[in-house]
Amino acid sequence: MPDDYWVAVQPDVQNDPNGRIRGKVKPVNTILDMSKIFAMISLQNEAAGSFVKKIGIDVNGDFEIDRLFPGEYRIMTVIQEKNLSRRIGDIYTVKLREGETKEIEIAINERL
Repeated sequence: MPDDYWVAVQPDVQNDPNGRIRGKVKPVNTILDMSKIFAMISLQNEAAGSFVKKIGIDVNGDFEIDRLFPGEYRIMTVIQEKNLSRRIGDIYTVKLREGETKEIEIAINERL
């Protein structure tokens, strides 16, 4: 076979993760410095294994994660202060189907 022989491989669309979660963090009766707030997303299922991912939140409180497998995800917000992280607000559970986009709103009403 010549050295310049290439084989094009198309991804298996059925097995590529294509789910998405969009979220909005909304302060209620408090002021948040969004540069210190992150969304932590965790998953544990047979198709994708398990992982925890830290997602930045923009100045408007928006975040998004895509390329997700179907499954049940837990989402919580954390605040990073110096070398410490702590959860603020509730933990949300999102069930995601193949190719689905879910949108959630996270209300934070804690004094920080």
